Amino acid sequence: MPNLKLTVKLTALTVASLATAGLFAQPVFSQSVRSPTAEKQTQAPASFSSEHKAAAVQLYRSLDLSLDDIHTMAAKEATASAIADFKAATGRDLTERESQQMFDFWQRKFEEIFTQESLETAIAAVYTQNFTLEELTAANQSANPPERLASPAIMQEIEAAVMGIANRFLTDETWMNNTVQEVFEELPFMRERFER
Repeated sequence: MPNLKLTVKLTALTVASLATAGLFAQPVFSQSVRSPTAEKQTQAPASFSSEHKAAAVQLYRSLDLSLDDIHTMAAKEATASAIADFKAATGRDLTERESQQMFDFWQRKFEEIFTQESLETAIAAVYTQNFTLEELTAANQSANPPERLASPAIMQEIEAAVMGIANRFLTDETWMNNTVQEVFEELPFMRERFER
């Protein structure tokens, strides 16, 4: 059903953006930067040493991000969006049981999409491209990493990287077809939404 595929894609993209917001709500990213124009601009080399990449991965790991929080927030947002869409299309509210099934479904989907490995790879790549090995090494050795790690420009790049993770799934025809099939198998009440 093409309408369901579009709904799944739009929901996942919206929630990927919101999951990024959840990621940014983590303490390490909540630092405020007073003057984004005062940031030091670093020209990163075209290729990076394994030491440079390892320093970026180490920095990512030191952030100690809560994947459970990210998945839960994303599932809550996806569920709220799906419930509103369902009510608009059918004129009825989901039952408490149906709402819980919807939440469980989306939580599992976001656990598939946003893994520790995928986030580590994406965010470490942003750090590798924007910080020199010396800057990463200093940040890893410091109790107070530089504010520039959470600057608006860096956050924008991280958001794009996280959206890229979601897009890889959303452009995978097999994943999309399986997700559509799972919606109807696991959430049979959704037939009401798409068979009108």
